[in-house]
Amino acid sequence: MALVLLVIVLGSVAAYYGVAFSGETAKVAELQNIISQERNQDPATNRVATILGQYDDNASVSQLNPVAIYESSNRSVVTIEGSKIVVVDTLFGPQQAVESVIGSGFVISGTISDYVVTNFHVVDGVVNSTVTFWNGDAFPAKIFGTDAYSDLAVLTVLAPSGKLFLCEPLSLGGDKCG
Repeated sequence: MALVLLVIVLGSVAAYYGVAFSGETAKVAELQNIISQERNQDPATNRVATILGQYDDNASVSQLNPVAIYESSNRSVVTIEGSKIVVVDTLFGPQQAVESVIGSGFVISGTISDYVVTNFHVVDGVVNSTVTFWNGDAFPAKIFGTDAYSDLAVLTVLAPSGKLFLCEPLSLGGDKCG
């Protein structure tokens, strides 16, 4: 008797999920049909759908080549390191500790000098900031300006002028950015 009851329960569950899955399959087919109709009616939708479908060569959509971007800008990317004094709660009460900070940035050209742009949270409260370039050369840096609201900071690097490699602007269409 228990075996018959088990077969009935399992059969009911299988039938339920079979109906549920067939309903989901129908919904997927309906959505695919709607997308197909939209592609045929609106060229802009067709272009977006085509762009989103190009995973392997998506960079060609905007005429950007990831390898070319890396080769033109890798020397302008820097690592920023420093130390920060923080208060840590311990069993013995609040204690001061030194925490290492690390972040990244990139070199830009200013009217007076070259600068490094980074995030404010990377340099907030940091002492002994050091900027390390692509080739391992490291130089001391000072904060030139910050904006906590936009999380941006600009540093000056105490390095010979030939050591800073500027970030090359990227061209999107005819516009320059970066």
